[in-house]
Order: sequence, then structure tokens, then C-alpha cells
Amino acid sequence: MSDAPSSPVSRARKGLTPARITLAATIALSVVVLDQASKLWAVRSLAGQLPMTIVENFFHFTHHRNAGGVFGLFAGSTFMEKRIFFIAATVLALALIVYYVREFGGESLPALVGLSLISGGAIGNLIDRVLYGEVIDFIDWHWYDHHWPTFNIADSGITVGTTLLLITLVLMPGERAGDRPQ
Repeated sequence: MSDAPSSPVSRARKGLTPARITLAATIALSVVVLDQASKLWAVRSLAGQLPMTIVENFFHFTHHRNAGGVFGLFAGSTFMEKRIFFIAATVLALALIVYYVREFGGESLPALVGLSLISGGAIGNLIDRVLYGEVIDFIDWHWYDHHWPTFNIADSGITVGTTLLLITLVLMPGERAGDRPQ
């Protein structure tokens, strides 16, 4: 028995077209490929080297391995505890994103793009955690000796995707899933 046209499930899934699924997969895959390619370059070109100056006292490329979380999260935990936690947390987050996209992904293109960026970034960093037990970072923004934490393309995808998702939810209420009149 199929859902009646007025049911919430049929309304929510109505806009999730093959084109939107392809768009979401393409965005996520692009982030993963760019992330992994840039990390491979960083390992081959920057490991054991002095930072590569792009803009003096502002922007460098440098090789860094992050075994913990953001801002030193889990710094005192064992290697295996961190690895298990981050892999499990990433898999759970990806499962929630897939559920949300499946249920509501057709309702808001900006939210779909944001979730796709977040997914690609999560997968990019998950690959590092599975293969190395840590994440490869190399982008170093700073003002003279004041450094922002070193990051990578996956982190950028997560940050841009989260920002886009928040803008969609807060500033574009008509774009929220389920808010459109039928």
C-alpha cells in the first residue's frame, strides 16, 4: 500500500529527485577526492620540511598529524580509544545525514548542499582515521605568531556545509524541510 498524497512521508520525499541525489553524491565525492589528493600532496611535499610560505606572516602550508579532536579534544586518551570513538562518531553522523537527506532532502537545496559538504568532509577525515589513526592537516592560517588550528579540505567542507545549513535553518525559514505549503 503506498502513502496517500497528503501523508508527511510522501510530501517530504517528493522533491528528492534523481538529479538531487546525483548532485549530493557529486558534491560529497568531490570533497573526498580533493581532500585525499591534497593530503597526499601534503605528505609527499611537506613532511619533514619547513612550512611552505604562501603569504608571509599570514598563510602557510605545513605538514601536521592530528591524533586528537578539535582544539586538543581527547589529548589524554589512548590511540585505540580515540580511533574507536572518532570512527564510531563519524559513522553515526553519516547515518543521521543519510536519514535526514532521505526523509527531507528534496525540500531544501541549500540544506542538501550543506549536508553533502559535511558528508564529504566527514568521509575524508574518516579515511584518515581508518588508515592512519589520525588526520592529516596542512593549511595554516595565522597572523604572525598567532595561529588558527591547522586544518584540511575535509574540515573546510564540514565548516562551509555547517555554515550553509545554519544559514538555511535560521535565515531562510521557508527553505526548512516541511515548511513549504503543499
